[in-house]
Amino acid sequence: MGEDNRHSSYRLSPIAYRRSSSGFSLIEMSLALVIMSIILAASFKLINTYTMQTNVNQQGYYISLLAQAIKNNARLIMDAAMTECTQFMTTSYSNDYWGWRDSHCQNTSPFPAYNISTKVLTYNIDTANFASTVSTIIYNINPSCAYTGQTATTVTFNCAPLGITGLQYQTSVYPAANTYANTGCPSGTPNCNRPGIVSSAASWGGTTVTFSPPNTTGANSDFLNFLDFPSSVWIQYNEYLSNTGQTVSHNDMLNGSNPGVYAYSLNMTDLYLDREKKSRDNLVVLDAALRGYAIGNMTSEFENVPPNGLSSKDTFFVPWIWQALATTQPNTLTLCNNSTTCSSIASGAQWATASQAGSFADVWLLLTQNLMSSNLTYAADAFGNPLRIVPVNNGCTGNVSGCVPSTNLPPLPQQNYLTAMSSAGYAPRPPYASLIVSPLCTGGTTTYPDWCRWTVVYPN
Repeated sequence: MGEDNRHSSYRLSPIAYRRSSSGFSLIEMSLALVIMSIILAASFKLINTYTMQTNVNQQGYYISLLAQAIKNNARLIMDAAMTECTQFMTTSYSNDYWGWRDSHCQNTSPFPAYNISTKVLTYNIDTANFASTVSTIIYNINPSCAYTGQTATTVTFNCAPLGITGLQYQTSVYPAANTYANTGCPSGTPNCNRPGIVSSAASWGGTTVTFSPPNTTGANSDFLNFLDFPSSVWIQYNEYLSNTGQTVSHNDMLNGSNPGVYAYSLNMTDLYLDREKKSRDNLVVLDAALRGYAIGNMTSEFENVPPNGLSSKDTFFVPWIWQALATTQPNTLTLCNNSTTCSSIASGAQWATASQAGSFADVWLLLTQNLMSSNLTYAADAFGNPLRIVPVNNGCTGNVSGCVPSTNLPPLPQQNYLTAMSSAGYAPRPPYASLIVSPLCTGGTTTYPDWCRWTVVYPN
């Protein structure tokens, strides 16, 4: 008995055994599940918020890449235009039919348009003559908007995944002069791509394309108007917040007052300054070449004094422009090669003909051939617009829109040049002042920048 009692003291009762082997109670399990549910709910919320924020950040990142690509591509296209839109210039060209009017560049524009219905971004560009530029455009845009193809005159990209609702360029007068690059507005739909403007689609045609490809109308409006160059590009888009199911519309400058929901913008002032500097650099080089050539030839002719050359006073008045435009350049090195008739001057065989002097294209062909090693990039500014050289004499001053070389050139080099000048109605002073000018800067009422109206004055 004692032994049995002793061993029994080490045994658990059936009730105690069952309680020990049953694990957690129902209350304990319920509590654990509640805690786990709270943790999981918080985790899911954090994951959802993180995913939403990641998507938002990614959308903003690719939109910023697109804006930068638009800016970079504009520079590339304008750089290429300085070569592509002048290299085909020939004597058969009418005045100013190079630059954007060149037959190889009429379908080309530096800035893209955006179709808000199809979500397609389109570059108007001559894909054959700008082939290398097109490859770079595709490379720059493709991270943001998928390349979808090209034709002879367009390159297109699908921007639907980015939720872009419009493309806008900010121009000189803020905000009234903002210009839109949107197309595809459904006919009769009011304000579909001009948020904040009280206007119907029918009143402005339904399609507005900023910097559309130039044409051959012969009007200055078909050049790239650097006088109203865009200072920034704005990309409007919808931002979807998946954690709340809301959509935030990032509208343009004219819609709303909260900068936090404005469209993404990228400043392009430095692009304008880059083009301005390149244009000015071109004109400085041209000016130096013309002045240097004139001084050199005048010095050479001063040494060729009578009886074997012109008198010094005649020599001083022989205009450099005829020497620079010579069709037989070597013969200009000696303006007068005998003591009586000066046949090298009187024959005029080396001088440009009246038709050549009357064509801006011919003038630049001769000028670049004689002075610029046939580099025709000097025939256009850095915006791709053609340049003219106009002698500002015989009443051709101020507004030079109607001035052409054939009607404003001084007389051809000849004996007794002062007499010839007087007979032609020129004042007795060196007729060496000329103007290198863009067709956009030919009016007389506007103050133009020095890099689009550049006066070349012969030293006297």
